[in-house]
Amino acid sequence: MKLSKEKIMREAARFLKRTAEYQNDRDVDKAENYQIQYILLKEGRTQPETVIAYAYSNYREQEIFFYPFRKEETVSYNWPSNFESDLLEPLGNGYEIVGMTLECHSAVWEMIEESCDKDSKCSKGVQTYLSYCKQNGITKQLLQEKVLHEGKDIMRLYKRERETKKVQER
Repeated sequence: MKLSKEKIMREAARFLKRTAEYQNDRDVDKAENYQIQYILLKEGRTQPETVIAYAYSNYREQEIFFYPFRKEETVSYNWPSNFESDLLEPLGNGYEIVGMTLECHSAVWEMIEESCDKDSKCSKGVQTYLSYCKQNGITKQLLQEKVLHEGKDIMRLYKRERETKKVQER
């Protein structure tokens, strides 16, 4: 079963709106209710357990994650949210980003800025994430314009695959 990124995004949004967590807060302003922050997909696969969606509620101040292609409608609470284990580790282990909000990108950029410095070796997940940003036009300027991001330009940490292999071979 080959699914487009758009279909995965639509199905995840539908799944989220059917969850008890979302339904319990349906009287809350839509912007405050759960919103999908990012979706991950295991590269080359679309089995139900390989698509993971993360959603955050400003109203509840909590994150949930779920598998939108599983038959059962269960969600797990993810507290506290941790981009290192929830995003970067999966990216380092063969997952790819299907979609991510600019607000979430801004938060990830801040986390990477705090955890990686120019001379330190960043994880494979960080490099995969930065490659995604490069390919999809996620820049400091875009984040500044759209979500008032005030951090540094972490793209200076990005190393092309060939450069990364040379460093690893040394």
